Amino acid sequence: MKNELHNELLHSLFMLKKFTHTFRPAVPPKEDEMSLVSFTLLYYIKEHKGDLSGEKIRNALSVTKPAVSQMLAVLEKKGFLTREINKENRRCIVLSLTEKGTRFIEKTEKETEKRLAGIISRFGKNETRSLITLINRFLAITEER
Repeated sequence: MKNELHNELLHSLFMLKKFTHTFRPAVPPKEDEMSLVSFTLLYYIKEHKGDLSGEKIRNALSVTKPAVSQMLAVLEKKGFLTREINKENRRCIVLSLTEKGTRFIEKTEKETEKRLAGIISRFGKNETRSLITLINRFLAITEER
């Protein structure tokens, strides 16, 4: 591309994507490796006990319907969660962390929080808030049709 600003934006977006794919929760060595999105999904289930629709999860995590289905299947297969259809509302899923899932969140949550606190400490609270605002604004613009 001829426009330097376009090139810089594309490069920054690529680097941000690279970060989101390489940043992992602080998993103890030799434990199940887990992506940031899967960790966030487990954490979301922990925080929102009870019935969750696929739509709620998709909106909360900004992922596609197939991605949610795939993540749930993998996490269930690995023994981190169970899922059942709500008999009263078939569009909702009853998701529960298993004992393994709960232990995993407890082990990784504190260390992941510590890592994020270190990033925020070095970057600064105001800069972090500005970055969050800018990212959210950028995403809102890109989602406009």
